[in-house]
Amino acid sequence: MLKLEKINEELIECFENIYNNENDEQRKIFIALNNTINDLKIPLTEFENLLTAFKQDAVKQKYDEFNELLEYSNYSANPIGHLVLNTFGYYREKDSDLFKLSDFICTGLQLINFWQDVERDLVINRIYIPQKEMSKFNYSEELLIDKVENDDFIKLMSSLVERTKTIYLQGDGIEHKLKGRLKLELKAIFAGGMEIINKIEKINYRVLTQRVEITKFDKLKLFLRMFY
Repeated sequence: MLKLEKINEELIECFENIYNNENDEQRKIFIALNNTINDLKIPLTEFENLLTAFKQDAVKQKYDEFNELLEYSNYSANPIGHLVLNTFGYYREKDSDLFKLSDFICTGLQLINFWQDVERDLVINRIYIPQKEMSKFNYSEELLIDKVENDDFIKLMSSLVERTKTIYLQGDGIEHKLKGRLKLELKAIFAGGMEIINKIEKINYRVLTQRVEITKFDKLKLFLRMFY
């Protein structure tokens, strides 16, 4: 946590063009970052939000409510989409609708990753399935740790995936507001997220014993899909 606080201090100094001890290797990174920030006009808040997510990861391993996951995604995932848009010359002030679509997609991708990696996260003592959602379906953390995939677990995961899909689909069509390479890339990224959702549904949400992933053949299909 102390290291993250130090990074936060250096980030602020980076935005304020304050450079002390320029020979420090980490400081050199921030000097380079300063150039990128100035060239692309990236707001400080995007980096601060990412640091907030990193700090939260250091102290929080479980979540109580679904809305907490949405809040976390606002810090961990959505800024990534904003940075990509900034890199390609899009800014919230004049492209607010585009940023909203990006947020739906990035939040959706973060949630999709949670449900894809339920078993992997258990190994590192992280549980992203909200406690209240488990209780709603008569499931428990103890059953989760024991990797019990009973009917209650299937219903629980089905509910979470369906809510995720509802959020994710609100970002559909973002490519129509983009141009060039980014238009194609976002089309493929969105299709990739839907492919993971579809695969989770096909295994009947049994993500504790089966991990779905994008295969080489899937990647070929997604690549071809960019062009039609």
